[in-house]
Amino acid sequence: MKFSDILNDFIQQIGCTSKEISVASGLSVAQISKYRNGKRTPRENSEQFKALSEGLFFLAKNNGIEFNEEEILNQFKTAMQKKEDVPDVLSENFRFLVTQLKINMSDLSSFMNYDSSFLSKIKNNDRKPSNANDFCSDVGKFVSKRFNNPGGRILLASVLGGSEEQYRDEKTTEDAVYNYLISEHTPSDEVIESFLSSLNKTVISQNNQSTSKKLPSIPKTFNRTKLYSGLSGMKAAESDFFKYTILSSSKKDVFIHSEMGMNEVDNEQKSKLTSAVEMLISKGIHLTLIHNIYRPIEEMLTGLEVWLPLYMTGMVNSFYFEEPLSYEFPQILCTSGVAAMQGECILSNQELSTFLMTTNPTQLEYFFQKRNYMLSNALPLIKFYSGKNEKDYNSFVKNSSNYSKIYEIKKPEFPNISFTVNSNEWISVNRIVSEPLHFIVFNKRLINAIEVFLQN
Repeated sequence: MKFSDILNDFIQQIGCTSKEISVASGLSVAQISKYRNGKRTPRENSEQFKALSEGLFFLAKNNGIEFNEEEILNQFKTAMQKKEDVPDVLSENFRFLVTQLKINMSDLSSFMNYDSSFLSKIKNNDRKPSNANDFCSDVGKFVSKRFNNPGGRILLASVLGGSEEQYRDEKTTEDAVYNYLISEHTPSDEVIESFLSSLNKTVISQNNQSTSKKLPSIPKTFNRTKLYSGLSGMKAAESDFFKYTILSSSKKDVFIHSEMGMNEVDNEQKSKLTSAVEMLISKGIHLTLIHNIYRPIEEMLTGLEVWLPLYMTGMVNSFYFEEPLSYEFPQILCTSGVAAMQGECILSNQELSTFLMTTNPTQLEYFFQKRNYMLSNALPLIKFYSGKNEKDYNSFVKNSSNYSKIYEIKKPEFPNISFTVNSNEWISVNRIVSEPLHFIVFNKRLINAIEVFLQN
């Protein structure tokens, strides 16, 4: 029997609920739910493992059921030893961890005595380690030694959470990495609720296009190709790109991809970029975005929340890469029918950066080809179906139902929207007031975060 089967058997015999186990053990209801449905298994002899066993023993004793605490522990341990289930989230967490920490795969493979190509297959979810416990422990040992320095501890705190001080202890770091690799990572309920509340409010609006924005003035002088440097240069290059695009007669789609850190962009610049995008939509220009999802999921949801009114116009398509194009040199590329902007910086110091903005036809052709290549390797992040595309949406759902189970959810706190869920594939947020509209999310991290919230 699996760990989840034994847990559910104990729960049935004791006659308790997940909420009662939560109170008795100190574990969250969501955590216990994951143990029950097999999405997560506590590490043997971990605090969570012991707390769960003690909580079940306490409830059994209170309900007059004669269970020995040692018996509960032994049955759990036996299940874990008989067959180790590799967590479904392991490959995604491993990929995200090595990306965020910028781990050199050759160094990791040498330390773990793994073939580097096999590690790459695990990262890409093409293979699974034969022993997930040993694999996660070895990754934890590598990280605990490699990042045991001031800069490394800062990075660990930003990725794994907690304080820098706790990562001075190598065993604490090893355990933190182990738990990170085997766990499903979802943002707080408050963040998800804020995101869905914004969706619930935004879908009421019939038309979010802005037509009252003041058009910028075109620069008096401009070389066909101009170089910029530093963060101030990035702002100037972006400003010039949008000015030329907005004031041109071209209606060609605008493409935007940026790996630059959001914390490097001040509120004034964010406001200017939002206004520029609204003006483009007002002109009837479609936008194609490749979002940078390699950031904390809370930050990603907050960013998407800002874009919601623009998405609702149906003029925005978005994608993402499974991995950043560059770990050490974040890039940016924007193209339109009349201009292109490209740049990069050094990750450790984004002030050390260089940018190019051009209206030269020959150079534009190169950047158009680069854009097409990037899109051919990107995955869909969010897609919209409006009322006029209702048949296409229904066909999409029907085709998906041929391969996997699809179910509907409604929550009274979100009266304007319902949810169609295809676990691990997509979630559709549907407007149920006025004309139909469907907001489909394809990224697994977002799907899992929303699905867990809806089920709690």
